[in-house]
Amino acid sequence: VDKDGFYRVTTTFQSPIRNNSNNKLPPLTQTIKNYFVELHKYSPTLFHGTLSSIVLFFAWQLFPTDSFVSKKVLQNHFMTSYYNVVRTRRYHALILSAFSHASFRHIAMNLYGFLTFGRSVKQILLQNNGGGGGLVLGGLCSFVIMAAVFGNLTFLAFDGGQGSCVGLSGVTCK
Repeated sequence: VDKDGFYRVTTTFQSPIRNNSNNKLPPLTQTIKNYFVELHKYSPTLFHGTLSSIVLFFAWQLFPTDSFVSKKVLQNHFMTSYYNVVRTRRYHALILSAFSHASFRHIAMNLYGFLTFGRSVKQILLQNNGGGGGLVLGGLCSFVIMAAVFGNLTFLAFDGGQGSCVGLSGVTCK
């Protein structure tokens, strides 16, 4: 904490593009690989959350709404609704739906927020833990799980049993 009461970042996430010393951009595949390698080193929670969200986004895009995979897997386990959570007791949907996204803009904005906010939360957890990294993974994972459950329970409380939602904040509903 500095003299103004703000937390200052002591470790930073290094962009694979900025580390290129010859001022020539690497191929896109190498850039993506480097990004995920650096992200995993920085925070396994952010890495796994990001990767899970991307894989699920493509699953939602690849399978039509009336397909077996969409009906039996995605809609039953990766979407929060009154039917899924209350009637059929799929409580895991409160957490798993946080990794589903309805559109490209939705996933892009959420991943940007997740990566930005996740870094800040990690720094605060490190500061409050005396600099030790032991509780950071569990702390950040716990924080994400609690946010998912709280957001989706809030949705269920105000929805009236009519809709369904996906996303960490529980606000992208249909």
